[in-house]
Parts: sequence; C-alpha cells; structure tokens
Amino acid sequence: IFEAAVELAKAGKSPQPRIEIPLGTELKEFSILKELVKKVARDTGAEGLVHYKVGVMIETPRAALTADALAEHAEFMSF
Repeated sequence: IFEAAVELAKAGKSPQPRIEIPLGTELKEFSILKELVKKVARDTGAEGLVHYKVGVMIETPRAALTADALAEHAEFMSF
C-alpha cells in the first residue's frame, strides 16, 4: 500500500490510504501494530510524503467494551 502511495505521490497525486487493523481488542496489541505500520511507512519513504491514517476494526463484543481506550489511539474505527 505504501509503495503504491509513494508512486502516486511522486506522480503528483494525493493518495490518502487508511490502514485498518482487523480484530482489534486490546490497546497494547493495537499500539504494537500501529508502530509496525509507521515503521513500514518510514522504510518505504511514505512517512512525510503520504498522508495516511491507522485505524482499528471493532469486530468482537470484547473490542466493543474496550473501544474507548482504542479510540484514544486509533485515527478511525469501523464496526
């Protein structure tokens, strides 16, 4: 995703990918995965060039119970 977004940005386009972490239930797990996404953005040259968001998909009842904590760190959520 980031490699394609970088190509588009270099071609004068404005890609805005939304990276969604599925089955998010725990803040600790989401934080680890969000940092991994940021690392990939840096490694591919997307960081600072491509505007992207990292979010979480709330798919389980447990995730619904912890959604408030996840919402403080996710840039978007889907249900």
